[in-house]
Amino acid sequence: MICDKCKEMIVMHAFSESNCIICGEEITTAHIPSYRACKECSEELSLCQQCGKELTSDEIDIDCQGCNLNKETTCVDCCRDWDLEE
Repeated sequence: MICDKCKEMIVMHAFSESNCIICGEEITTAHIPSYRACKECSEELSLCQQCGKELTSDEIDIDCQGCNLNKETTCVDCCRDWDLEE
């Protein structure tokens, strides 16, 4: 998961390595600066993978079978409506 600020960041193409600030897992990213949190810790703790900031509810994407829901309830990639109350 990535916060709104980091989604807009322009990055250089390079490989960089770091360790997750939560669990210490090695992270290799295809740009500089490297991610601060691994995917698992990011999802579990609602942190931006790139900068480590706690995500707001508006910044969190909900995965639905390989595609993302926008801030409403319409699946962007497959155009299905989902009832998030269920």
